[in-house]
Amino acid sequence: MSIAEAVEKEGIKKVCVLGTDEDSVVRELKGLGIEVIFPDSEDRKFVDKVIDEELPSGNVSGFSRENIKGMVNELTDAGARGLVLTCPKLSAIVKGVEIPIFS
Repeated sequence: MSIAEAVEKEGIKKVCVLGTDEDSVVRELKGLGIEVIFPDSEDRKFVDKVIDEELPSGNVSGFSRENIKGMVNELTDAGARGLVLTCPKLSAIVKGVEIPIFS
């Protein structure tokens, strides 16, 4: 089952997406009628930096963790009811968010 199919199965109509190389996932989500929202461009650059520079070493700063969780909270406030991670390693950072996570 694909990420998009799992989201659809849960009945979620709006998700936020974090990660890289999300084009195919976003296309599939939209094809199933699921609305997709993203952090703003500066926040996306920050997430990319964490993925490229902190995750490979396994040494993610507390600041980065809190910043990314804050992004998810903002997107949840904007109506997202699920979180799609196109970089599965982000799951260690977003533990404890209050919406379902798909990766």
